[in-house]
Formats: sequence, C-alpha cells, structure tokens
Amino acid sequence: TTFTWADPDGSDLTSQRDGLTLQATVPGITYQQAGIYTCTAGNGVGDDGTAEVDVIVEYRPKFDHSQDPYPVATGETVTLQCSALAVPDDVTFEWSRDGSSVSDDRVSITQPAPRTSHLVI
Repeated sequence: TTFTWADPDGSDLTSQRDGLTLQATVPGITYQQAGIYTCTAGNGVGDDGTAEVDVIVEYRPKFDHSQDPYPVATGETVTLQCSALAVPDDVTFEWSRDGSSVSDDRVSITQPAPRTSHLVI
C-alpha cells in the first residue's frame, strides 16, 4: 500500500507512516497555506483512493493601508476607510484619534461592507 499527502498546490508533503496511518506535518503554517490537502492511497488494485481535508488557518486582521495619506482642504468632508482581512472574518472596527475613541455629532461611522469601515468627518 502506498500513501502520499499533497498540499493545495499539488506538491507532495513530507509524511510519516505508522501502519495504515499516514501523518503529514506542516510546521509554522501561515494563512497563505490554507486550502485543500489531499491524501492518496493505493494498493495496485483499481484506482487510488483519495481523501481531502480543508485546512482553515485563523489569523488576526491584516490591514490595507493603500489609501494613506488622506489630503483634504480645510472645511471639506473626508471619508476615511479601513479594510481588514482575517479568519474568522467577523472583524470589529473601532476608530480613535490621538488615543481617544472617535464619537461625536460631527462624525459618522459606517460599515458598508464586510471587513470594511468608513469614518466620515
């Protein structure tokens, strides 16, 4: 009987066999390595069998700062956007200025899409 483990890119993983069990270890896994891992077993009789495991790597929010800086003229309205990717993706946003929470009648905070928050000043 032969066994192999493959990562989401189809590359074989280093694995250890113990009887009819094959174990693969991915040390220091990163969110980029999430995906479907496949175990293939064959014994020369018929087609090989496969089993798939969906590996979901949880990670803290990663921010997109592509819109820095925000130039605005005095007296104009400015909309600041904060976007973050994370797993799980139920991201909570909190806006602050100089270490204090932003909340008064002159600002508006919205969450127009999942993983995105707007602050309108």
